[in-house]
Amino acid sequence: MTTAGERSALDSDFVPVYQRIRNLLARHPDGLLPTSAVKAICDSMSRPRGEETDHRLPSMTDVRKFESRRQQRRAVRTALVDVIQSASAATDIDLKWLSERLRRSKLNLRCMPYVEVTDLVASADQIRAIALHLLQEGITHAEVFVGLNLMRDTAQPEDARLLRELALLGRSYANNASEALQRLPSSASHLFWDALRVPQERREVFVSGLANANEGELESLLETLSTVESAKLVRMFASLPQMPPRFKGNTRFAAILRTAAEHRSMFRGSPSSLILAAELWDDVRYARTALLGFGPGEREATAAGFRSVLTDPETHMVVEQAISLYPQSSDLIWLLRQIYRAIDEGDEQLPSGIALRCIVPAPSSGAGVRTHILTDGVPLVERFFDRGESASPERLLHKGMGLRSIDSAREVLLSDGVCVEECCGALRARIQRHEGAGRVTWDVWHTDRSDEIFKFSFDAIDYDQEVARATGDFDWEWPAKRAARLLRERISDEPELFSRWGCRFGGATSRNSDRSILRLWFFYPNEPSGTEDWRWLQFEYTDTVSDSFWVDHTSVMATVEQIVSTLRRTDPKSAAKVCGGSQRYAEALGYSWPPSQHSEP
Repeated sequence: MTTAGERSALDSDFVPVYQRIRNLLARHPDGLLPTSAVKAICDSMSRPRGEETDHRLPSMTDVRKFESRRQQRRAVRTALVDVIQSASAATDIDLKWLSERLRRSKLNLRCMPYVEVTDLVASADQIRAIALHLLQEGITHAEVFVGLNLMRDTAQPEDARLLRELALLGRSYANNASEALQRLPSSASHLFWDALRVPQERREVFVSGLANANEGELESLLETLSTVESAKLVRMFASLPQMPPRFKGNTRFAAILRTAAEHRSMFRGSPSSLILAAELWDDVRYARTALLGFGPGEREATAAGFRSVLTDPETHMVVEQAISLYPQSSDLIWLLRQIYRAIDEGDEQLPSGIALRCIVPAPSSGAGVRTHILTDGVPLVERFFDRGESASPERLLHKGMGLRSIDSAREVLLSDGVCVEECCGALRARIQRHEGAGRVTWDVWHTDRSDEIFKFSFDAIDYDQEVARATGDFDWEWPAKRAARLLRERISDEPELFSRWGCRFGGATSRNSDRSILRLWFFYPNEPSGTEDWRWLQFEYTDTVSDSFWVDHTSVMATVEQIVSTLRRTDPKSAAKVCGGSQRYAEALGYSWPPSQHSEP
């Protein structure tokens, strides 16, 4: 017998997904939807309904018989087309029949293929009728995925609300819904609505759609937005993995930020607006936003305007009050740090020569720490490479020789963007010291356009001082990030901490998006020499290091020493979770599969 609460949870599984999203929006009409609530809906969609599997659709057991993912998808696609085609008359009986079969499907979302409208022998109206039924009545991922899939080519303007609300489910649902929305008039307003209601790390699909909108669509959207909302839209474009073609040199976007910086009172009402001002303060000085179409002196004035928002005494009071209510909020802790940075730095002028700035975005942005390279005040990576951002300090400043110069030329990877270098290229620099001339030179090139080389020359003394300053500056670290660095140093000095257990250390870090967690990962067994058949698993160990405004170095060191002490006497596998490898390797080594949901940092 189930309790009343359990019964309610079971009943909700049979409420259409669209209705559940509508109910959630009614409770949270503004801002982000609770991640846990959206996850609960998605989890329920993954449960098949009905005890018997409909054998017209292959089971996961059937799918796994195929060697490649392509073969798996082809088999599922063939079966789906057949099942959907059988309901093409779109009668009530046909639609109910289709839903039943999809609900009994035990296929997971990763195996769901795209079904093209051209695959079906039916009119656009019939296909749209099938899609609307699945989206309005669907309770499983198969129904909603197929419905959104079919809407990509058949959606009408009156479907916009349904599409944008189902897009909030994220994952593949958002991709299909966004593609359908982009076919409709006023798509920009719907995509922006979605972008405001999902966490920043899930906005890309909607913001990419906005970036592809025509100028008229985008201008119409901007006319409806407040100054703060317009500034937020500009920052969304700046945060895309690949810089939109219309971004660099855009005078309209530059004017939006100038206006926002002049109307500073608009940012003082809430912590979320203050976070935006703090992000823009850094962006205008160091990141892509610096490349907008600012006139002489306008970029500096815009940065100064955002800085004045942070240094206003009222801002400090608002943030302190918010922290008293939410003391564990990493965004608020980060914002307080930004306020003190703004006070300490003063009206910093754009630097000449080479300058290195380690900048931490807001934790809620999902972005990591970046080392911005400025040449005469202009961000170098963003200027020459539109497919990514500068590397992290760990990679650019602290790995190997970092950016230090020597007499012989050596190559440094400045950014490999969002993809592997072999696919989308990277930005590299050849660094060389010329003692006789007292200069350090950089030859910079995009590896996809290696015939175009950009040359820079810096005073050697100034260069050395700046690299040394940036390399030795760890003020940007939060407690868990510092613990991770110190732990890497300790394990480097004492590699037997892992080797005594037959393991190989992989790394340690703390993600900006989850700043209270220290993550350490390693491999087992250690790679044997002279063999190609290395069966291995990856493990992850986590520890809690609370985020705080001040980094208590003594407390951080105590945490590191405790972990080191544990590693000396305890097999790390006993306290860690499997997070990588393969089912075959896990079975051979005596571990269960699949692994935990953690992934390599």
